Amino acid sequence: IHNDNFEPLINPFSAYEGKMMSDDSMFVGRSAQINQIISMICTNDKEIINYGRAIAMYGQTRTGKSSLLYHLKKNLEKKYKNNIVIWDIGDIGELPASTEYLVSFLYTLLDVGKEAIYDDDELSEIIEDEDLIPPLKEIRKEPKFAVTIFNAYMKKLNTVLIRENKIIVLIVDEFTYLHGYIKEGKITPDFMKFWKAFLQN
Repeated sequence: IHNDNFEPLINPFSAYEGKMMSDDSMFVGRSAQINQIISMICTNDKEIINYGRAIAMYGQTRTGKSSLLYHLKKNLEKKYKNNIVIWDIGDIGELPASTEYLVSFLYTLLDVGKEAIYDDDELSEIIEDEDLIPPLKEIRKEPKFAVTIFNAYMKKLNTVLIRENKIIVLIVDEFTYLHGYIKEGKITPDFMKFWKAFLQN
């Protein structure tokens, strides 16, 4: 091959290397996966919500998992806007790893939840009427009781959501960081006990 005949090819994906693919026109070939996940959350023909369902996506880095989550969120909002409240906590690895990790996680989760609730005018009004403001101040004041405070709040909130035919869709990215943190002793194994109970209830 002679250099005189060489023509560089432009890679349209190069600008997104290591970044989330948010451009709809560049995100192709994943509709089947998105629809499959959506059908696990809501039964399409009857719009029945599957409470307590956990879905994990696992794969190598740079395979588009974060981009898939981004477009899943968009599709859920478009299709089931009146039935879902998305709590997108983002990259769980960005939270500081320490023995207080669970408290930080719960606080961040409720903070994200508060924002999502108040983005929904109808739900925010109901939450105000039910006096179910996320207990952020209480967790800051009594961090040793964070799990108890969180569980009590979520039990009351879940009752309201079921009544209103709504569901929280929690989106967490890079969840496997937790395994490394636990192995390194940066966070206690109690976090996974909490996580299992949280999903079940």
